Amino acid sequence: MLQIYKIKDFFNRELGRDSNGYVAPKQYKESFSDIFLFICPYNKNICYIVSDDKQELSCGMDPFKWYVYSFGISYFDDKHIALSSIENGNFLTSTDTFQIIDNAKYIREWELFTLEAVSNIQNDYVLITFESICKFHIRYKELEKVFSYREKMSLVPGLLSSVRTLELSILKNICKYIMQDREWVEAICEYDKSIWGSLGLKALIQYINNKSDFTYNNIVDQKFDFLANEIVPPLGVDAARPVSPLEIILRTIRANVIPSKDFCILATARNEGIYLAEWIAYHKSIGFDGFFIYINDCQDNSKKILSEFQKNNIVKYYESFSQDGVNVQGKAYGHALTFVPEILDYRWVLIIDLDELFVFDKNRFNNLKDYFEYIEKKQVDSIAFDWINMGSNKQIEWYDVPYFERFSNEGFHESHKIKTAFRPHKAARSYPHFPIEFNNYSFIRRNSIGNLMLTRINEEIHGPHGKHVNDNPDPRFAVIYHYYFKSVEEFIWKSSRNRGDHPKSEKILDIAFNEDIAKAYIESFENENNETADILSFPRINKFAENFYLTYEKIISIPAIKYELDENHKFYRERFLLLLKDLRNNSGNMGSKQKYILDMLSHL
Repeated sequence: MLQIYKIKDFFNRELGRDSNGYVAPKQYKESFSDIFLFICPYNKNICYIVSDDKQELSCGMDPFKWYVYSFGISYFDDKHIALSSIENGNFLTSTDTFQIIDNAKYIREWELFTLEAVSNIQNDYVLITFESICKFHIRYKELEKVFSYREKMSLVPGLLSSVRTLELSILKNICKYIMQDREWVEAICEYDKSIWGSLGLKALIQYINNKSDFTYNNIVDQKFDFLANEIVPPLGVDAARPVSPLEIILRTIRANVIPSKDFCILATARNEGIYLAEWIAYHKSIGFDGFFIYINDCQDNSKKILSEFQKNNIVKYYESFSQDGVNVQGKAYGHALTFVPEILDYRWVLIIDLDELFVFDKNRFNNLKDYFEYIEKKQVDSIAFDWINMGSNKQIEWYDVPYFERFSNEGFHESHKIKTAFRPHKAARSYPHFPIEFNNYSFIRRNSIGNLMLTRINEEIHGPHGKHVNDNPDPRFAVIYHYYFKSVEEFIWKSSRNRGDHPKSEKILDIAFNEDIAKAYIESFENENNETADILSFPRINKFAENFYLTYEKIISIPAIKYELDENHKFYRERFLLLLKDLRNNSGNMGSKQKYILDMLSHL
């Protein structure tokens, strides 16, 4: 007989599901669904809660939300228990303000709940779900013996209800059976029709089993906007937290895909068509063999340029459409690390922008593979590279010549910030400067010379965001050249694109070309900091010039690519002059530094 209960808190209030989907004490005149708690006889350390109206449930600050919600359970007598979060181990507290919170470290009176047995449930959904949980706990060690699709379907609710509570070794074994049997995939996705199944699990298994026939969709629309949520975990949380059981299965399978290639780059771009050929050619010439580029809201020719690059098997590009307020850069990284199977072919992914170039010490390492093999002598999942800001050489206008010829090859550490290469298989999200691993895993982070990465001091100051700052910068072996400032003309063009790591907005003057940013640009423009000039061991980009030009000439010799690049140059010049006109017309709302920058282009 199933052990099913109603739950009451310390104040003798019955718990239910509120209108927002959270477990909470029922309130008079408020809309609540009934919930039932089930204790499986095969594992009494875990309990499961289901609402009677087949709606998703969540609790406290946990982002996980699904039809069955599980807790750890502690027993005090036949009726009184304490419930603990699967996510963080904290005990649940029922407050006098009708809330359930999950932050108690110890059990006191408010952490105690009373079980009231229910003997005659008439709800088939609740009974079938709890029966499936029991079946799963009986059969999970022999899933390879489950042959019929009907039996698989009967086990799926139990599997998905329990997946969050399983040991990692057991979870990996179950995922192995799912990978090998398409009926399991079909049964799981039939039961849970969420995006994690239809666009995640199915696509991943299809790619693993038959790469040659895999077709990908390069449109990333608004249904993926949720990937911009909680990019960096809150204080006290070390990794990306799951939101559904299918996400756990998907990421467990992704984590165990064996890569066959070495190095790729993941980047986002908006209206940066004038840089695409140079940037791709440079990184291809030094050893990166894959490119995943996301564009959004482009008004230049970027889409057509990337389309031609893709036809020639040089890049994969994706076009993202998002609502206002969405962090489009974080969404793009989350999509690549969640819904793009091809990125798993690579051992390492480097996240940089179109104004950044990766440079390793050619005096010490023959090629990119030599460098990474040196770092891989120790266990490592993530490699941090110091961010070196390059000067503008006091240039006013853009012209079509590579970065490293137009600008200074000396620079300065930018606030000890870093960019990162990491193994994509166990990452769930990424900030522009560092990845966020899934919570079943823990990254070993090293700096560019192979020592353990130190961010403790900055994490104490900035919280989880402190991981983007190196406590002890060291520019040997490999760095990121950051051409943030460039010419005056390019600075204004960059400002018109907004900032990718900020919420999408059209308020350019408030966000990307405000008075403070204009002041910082002028200070850098007039007083270039060349602290790396006398460091003989600093990685020099000019060592790669010969290979770059060979690769670049090969790329632009492709007629279709050359045509789209030329068209983009025409567009850029026309669009920039229009932008300049609009800014001048709005100069009455600008500060003195903004006007000063516009005056530097008075000849245009």
